[in-house]
Amino acid sequence: MMTYRKLGEYVAGEPFRPFRIHTASGQSFEISHSEMILVGRTTARIYLAAEDSANEK
Repeated sequence: MMTYRKLGEYVAGEPFRPFRIHTASGQSFEISHSEMILVGRTTARIYLAAEDSANEK
């Protein structure tokens, strides 16, 4: 388990170094830019790019 302070250190590091988050549910997320994640005391929000739909024009 990682604390929010340690996760915040990864996000705020200069220069930023990409990292991967593995969740207890088995998912993993590549954090390739510091703007992809928002770290709070009890949660972290990960922002992903929306996939293009084949139905969109």
